[in-house]
Amino acid sequence: MTVPPGKYEVTAFPPPAFSARHLQQTVELRDPRACFVADFSVRFDGRIRGVVRQSSGEPAAGVAVEVMAAESVGKSGNIQTLRALSDAGGSFEFAEMSPGRYVVGVNLTRRMEDAQVVFPSTFHPGTTDGALATVLQLDGGQQRELNPMTLPPARRQYRLSGTVVFEDGSPASGAFLSLRDGIAKWRQVAVGVKTEFDGTFSFVVHEGLSYVAQASYWDEVQRKQVSGIVGPFVVTGETAPLKVVLSAGR
Repeated sequence: MTVPPGKYEVTAFPPPAFSARHLQQTVELRDPRACFVADFSVRFDGRIRGVVRQSSGEPAAGVAVEVMAAESVGKSGNIQTLRALSDAGGSFEFAEMSPGRYVVGVNLTRRMEDAQVVFPSTFHPGTTDGALATVLQLDGGQQRELNPMTLPPARRQYRLSGTVVFEDGSPASGAFLSLRDGIAKWRQVAVGVKTEFDGTFSFVVHEGLSYVAQASYWDEVQRKQVSGIVGPFVVTGETAPLKVVLSAGR
């Protein structure tokens, strides 16, 4: 195709099973003898849609719904998932899905959870047992509609307090704390908390989940870092305040 110099919009039109997103480029020809090669990559546009409801039957808005490969169910480690937030009516959609076998649910993998509503891990159609999850076989460009999924009541939320102290019992002002998953201890679920002048701190935690609290402090006088760990512990309504003791040997 011969065209005069100028700016042009080049659009690729994929076959029906593929997504039409990101298939447009702006090109500029400065010389009538110039040529331009436009490269495009296409991806399948498989889709999974559904609705999540609260235990009361009302739509569950703003819930992070996840989809993961069916073969990852029950495995540990860094499991990859995709997330979609439900809208005001509880509806969600995953787009541009590649062919494969998938399961859908909420809190399938634990993430940063400070001050969030946290539901028990639940697979579609509404079970906590991954072996009973709905397995979706998605072919190239296929669209699947799930039956509505009712979520269990959210985990009760608590404000967990505690104190960070040095080995001599004096409060550690300005120490930094993080919370990690008590089972997959490499996974952080809350960060960025700094102790007050009296060494106190607090976190939002959720009933039934396991945590590890870790504190660290840079000692400017001795030019070394000290740290302390408490846990793992499971949160209940009777969880006592934490006491984290800093030590150079940890």
